[in-house]
Amino acid sequence: MNIENIRKAGQYGLIAVVLSLLQVIPHVGIVFGIASLVLLYICHKTIQNETGSQTLLKNTVMFIVINFVAILIAQIMVVGGILSMMAAIGASHEGAQAAGAIGGGLLMLVAFVIGYGGLIVSFHFAKKVYLELYETFNVDAFKTASTLLFWGAVGVILFGLGALAILVGWIFAGVGYNQLRTLEKTE
Repeated sequence: MNIENIRKAGQYGLIAVVLSLLQVIPHVGIVFGIASLVLLYICHKTIQNETGSQTLLKNTVMFIVINFVAILIAQIMVVGGILSMMAAIGASHEGAQAAGAIGGGLLMLVAFVIGYGGLIVSFHFAKKVYLELYETFNVDAFKTASTLLFWGAVGVILFGLGALAILVGWIFAGVGYNQLRTLEKTE
């Protein structure tokens, strides 16, 4: 295992976490989010090449793809629900108004279920990624990150408390990547 490549991967991972935290900036946050995902992929690809892991990159890609697809589907359905409700408001017949409102409400409910379910499934893969990093490098911050990220996703439904746990989980992941940057060669 080339320790210099692992240190570079740690650098990429740390930058990826910092960029992911900058996603909240209006208008440019999407660019930071995409850049963080690319760097996270490069980081984990580098680590996989050095460790010979068969699952690290697969679980990373599953996390990224499921998260993206679930959010995209949920957003499309929310827009459909809003449009359906708006059409119901303008309808001249009470039956059409009720049908539009019910249809829009159902689309919103399905969007929530898909988004929430996708979030939990995607962060299950993130948990697997960070547990593997913990087991490979014995960096406790990765183990803490895995727990906080997964249970944060489950707890998002509780008034945003889960979002706070996810934020802290990403910070722990950043600490773990920073520890990789200073990893010493062991014989």
